[in-house]
Amino acid sequence: MLPIILLFLFSLLPGALVLFRKAPGKTGFRFLLTFSGAYLLTLICSHLLPDLFVHGEDPHHIGSWVVLGLFGQMLLEGFTKGVEHGHMHLHSDHKNTGSALTGFSIMIALSVHALVEGSMLVQGFRMTNAVDGFGLLAGILVHKVPASIALAMILSQRMNPRVVLALLLLFSSMSPLGLALGDSLHKRDILSNEGLQILYGLASGSLLYISFTIIFEARKDHGFRLKETLPAILGALAAFTMNWGMH
Repeated sequence: MLPIILLFLFSLLPGALVLFRKAPGKTGFRFLLTFSGAYLLTLICSHLLPDLFVHGEDPHHIGSWVVLGLFGQMLLEGFTKGVEHGHMHLHSDHKNTGSALTGFSIMIALSVHALVEGSMLVQGFRMTNAVDGFGLLAGILVHKVPASIALAMILSQRMNPRVVLALLLLFSSMSPLGLALGDSLHKRDILSNEGLQILYGLASGSLLYISFTIIFEARKDHGFRLKETLPAILGALAAFTMNWGMH
């Protein structure tokens, strides 16, 4: 029950605060975004994927699902416009009808991503032990904050605040729904372990794409700046620390 509550709150509150107060500073937002990207990337590569390959019946098939998830996220980004990795500005006229439709398309695509993301936690909690699941949950929660902020800022440029809040509530329910639905189907043996591994592979590929994109976009000029690199280092260290605590 606690993971469901946390997923909902971390998806709703950051966006709601932006909606009714003010947008966060660029420095703090970028720090959190880069930290979350590095954390997820490190956790997936150092723990989650190895765990999946060890427990999976056919590692080659699992690798195929990971690649499919990566390319699926690439296609989905055509609709989300990169909101899931912190993009907040679109080059369009915010006053026309098309802008509102764009906002709804972003919302729908992002909800699909959140639904799959939530279902990934079923695998995390059932594959080995609860500690593994909490490590993944922590990464997803940190990832939810910049996504919620970016979504609220884009929607608020196109829609009435009440409509935006309603959409934020809908978006916030997607990951908890994915977790609850996946858990229920698994308990009833409708969703097999093999099915969970497929979901895990798809979601891992999706998060890999997002993580790489966040880190690469933080260093567009390929230069080295401590303020841009430090959050990534801290995120990686946090994931390694979490990974160490799981064993």
